[in-house]
Amino acid sequence: MFETAKFRPRMEINVFAECIPNYWKNKQVELKKRSVVYWTDKLNKESSLLILCGTKDKRVNPEQAEKIAKKLTEIKYDFEFKKVETDHFFSDKKAELNELVINWFDTELKNKNR
Repeated sequence: MFETAKFRPRMEINVFAECIPNYWKNKQVELKKRSVVYWTDKLNKESSLLILCGTKDKRVNPEQAEKIAKKLTEIKYDFEFKKVETDHFFSDKKAELNELVINWFDTELKNKNR
């Protein structure tokens, strides 16, 4: 969330400050509470994550997904990370996005239910 505030200053003013109580008074604390890189150790180790990012995303810096993936690797968390050459909305990759998500859910749900 710290990176998002830097990458998109209007997001900080129009969303963070509006949605997070006492944002300007407690910015550091409140952003840490909402930034998974600071509390990956609290994630349920029985779960898994699929992290998708568009390499041409102008709304969320793709480096954020890489930082989360690095942190999850450090704690040996079960996750899959996919970078797709597309924008924030996967505009030109809808079919690929659907296939990735469906396959991931299919694999993860089957593996977790055994």
